[in-house]
Amino acid sequence: MRFCKSCFFSKIIGGIVLGIALGLSSVIFSCADSTPAFSKANFSVVLDYKDEESKPEARFALFLLMNSDNRRAESFTVKSSDDTMNMEWIVSNPKIVTIENQKYVFVENLATVGSEPFKKGLYNVVYTDAAGQEIEFDFNVGYDDGILEAKSSEVRGMLGSATENIVLYNEFNMIIYIGKRKSNWSSDEGILKDYKAAAFKRTVFFTKDNKVVCLLPMSNIAR
Repeated sequence: MRFCKSCFFSKIIGGIVLGIALGLSSVIFSCADSTPAFSKANFSVVLDYKDEESKPEARFALFLLMNSDNRRAESFTVKSSDDTMNMEWIVSNPKIVTIENQKYVFVENLATVGSEPFKKGLYNVVYTDAAGQEIEFDFNVGYDDGILEAKSSEVRGMLGSATENIVLYNEFNMIIYIGKRKSNWSSDEGILKDYKAAAFKRTVFFTKDNKVVCLLPMSNIAR
């Protein structure tokens, strides 16, 4: 099965997608002396609301779009260039995935110590492949500080132009659907007509270019 856009969203959310084949291959790696290369870095600040009253838990997802063999990924280091505390993450054996013939190396759950917010500004990434060869690049992180203090009922009005999606889970918390809410899903009864295994649901907002992802509280699907 071909990887669709919703599968990419599921990687940002960090969930397991039921019944969707990953575009990974077990063929032999490319030559060891090939130089690593990438096209761009895609990042998302992920805000996860556990309930309607609490502030969100924040984490960071980073996807590197590779022009070289992503299966040769060894590690990458992410460091805040503007933080006086030199905040740094070292990602060993990063995850890899191929989505519609595009090769990504990614991590979806970088977090700060305690409840500290992610610093805005310039970040530096050093990517290392299996042969020890490195590439280095920078990218900027920016978002509205206020969303880190907002409750789930308030965040929608702060996101500006955002896309609303719904995620359905089965009883084992595996994603069985992610995408637009269908026209007949005004009630849980409508959802169950299409997805009998659905047990939980949550609304997810994606800002433009997926720079901020807001996961609203999960709720039960009434039967």
